[in-house]
Amino acid sequence: MCPPPVKRIVREARARQLPVSFNRAPGKSRRYSQRDVNMLREVQRLSHEGVSLEGIKRILELKNLMAALQRKVSELTEGAGPRPSPPRAAQAVVIWRPRALGN
Repeated sequence: MCPPPVKRIVREARARQLPVSFNRAPGKSRRYSQRDVNMLREVQRLSHEGVSLEGIKRILELKNLMAALQRKVSELTEGAGPRPSPPRAAQAVVIWRPRALGN
């Protein structure tokens, strides 16, 4: 059985349409996946830091987007082979000599 604060966070998270799901175990207790437990811990941590549930939802959406983009980058770079070195910038030395007035 979850302690009351966790139950409240789960209820509020589900009310805000955060992706939390559970399975019923024998005896009607709820079983959450490790992914959901980790997410609920983060929800709880952010909530204790004063972030609103709407803000928490946006943070989780952005984290999921970032993870998806990182996976895509890995997929794209996996078959690309080694990356070529960027071209080196040209280097030049410029000497400036002020002219005397009247020249």
